[in-house]
Amino acid sequence: MEDVILGNPEYPIIRITQLPVIEQHLANIADTFTSCRELAVRTAATEENLAALKSSRAIMRKQFDELETARKGVKDKIAEPYKAFEEIYKRIVTDAFNEADAEFKAKIDAVDENRRKEKAETARKFFDEYSKAVGIDDLVTLDTLPIKINVSSSDASILKAIQTECDRIASDKKAALQMEHGMEILYEYKAHHSLAEAIEAVRARHQFTGEPKPDTPTTDGKSAEPEIHAPEKVYTLSFSVTGTMAQLKALKEYITNSGLTAN
Repeated sequence: MEDVILGNPEYPIIRITQLPVIEQHLANIADTFTSCRELAVRTAATEENLAALKSSRAIMRKQFDELETARKGVKDKIAEPYKAFEEIYKRIVTDAFNEADAEFKAKIDAVDENRRKEKAETARKFFDEYSKAVGIDDLVTLDTLPIKINVSSSDASILKAIQTECDRIASDKKAALQMEHGMEILYEYKAHHSLAEAIEAVRARHQFTGEPKPDTPTTDGKSAEPEIHAPEKVYTLSFSVTGTMAQLKALKEYITNSGLTAN
């Protein structure tokens, strides 16, 4: 049998100089098993034939088990030289490849990390400027935004994502300030970064303490219209005051500034 060559025939990388030759005499054995099957088909399943059926099957199975043992032995013999070759291949080729590949990977990773840092710096500068421009630099930081800065992402796409998030937060802040307890809602907003969750947190706290609840925004992001209450009843109180002229003038000025009517 001819040698098997892997690679360029003129400069073979691996040459198999001898293939295992297995002499097979299996056809006769297969005929034996076929005959056994025909015997089983012809034999009726009766109490009288039970012993003969079991005996024939046991003989056939014993022969098959012996063949299986021989087959596994052939497999082990064939595997031995390949196992030895594989160990040499790993020590000489695979280990050398892995070391070289690790060096390339380390250099590539270093370049990628520098690029990622540059993108992160560009993103941070843009965020600092834009968040101040829209008035939300007191609510969030770049690290809290749901934006991933990957080497594969373009600077334009990263900056666009930052702008979109900042605009959303600015809109939430505007809506919160139009509500009752707006500053309290914004305080909660720093923790939740969700207007709905911040409102609910304030609502729950006021409900627990018995204080008025914050307004709830409508679907368009604006606060619901405040409830209209009947005007409070006005009372008249008469009294006399004794004091110096300066004190009386100061009292009159206080009453006037308070929106009260003095007769």
